[in-house]
Amino acid sequence: MSRFLITLFSMLVCAVPASVLAVTLGSGNWNSQNPQLTVVRGRAVCLNSAGREVESPFGCTETGSRFGFASQDGKLYKFLPTDTMTTVFTDTRVRQRQLQLTARLHDGDQLEIIKVQSIK
Repeated sequence: MSRFLITLFSMLVCAVPASVLAVTLGSGNWNSQNPQLTVVRGRAVCLNSAGREVESPFGCTETGSRFGFASQDGKLYKFLPTDTMTTVFTDTRVRQRQLQLTARLHDGDQLEIIKVQSIK
């Protein structure tokens, strides 16, 4: 019985990709290469060319406007310029809602959207 378990365990270890083993074994630099997942509540905002929040809900008049996310704790996140899911924020009704974002956090304050949910 113990031989069977040892064989089974060694087969499972060999079948697991090396990247998963590195994370499981506590590799120190995994987070620097892969962004951390985060959940943030707040609202979508328009950003001006300087990267500051535009106060008017109708402030996204420029074509190619950039969007940010103002969290409930007051932090302003920016979205990656390559994130195509930010087009959902062109609708003013979406920007007026309280939202919950599941996103990858890059470089401290840049988000890459995974999922957007409206909070009632």
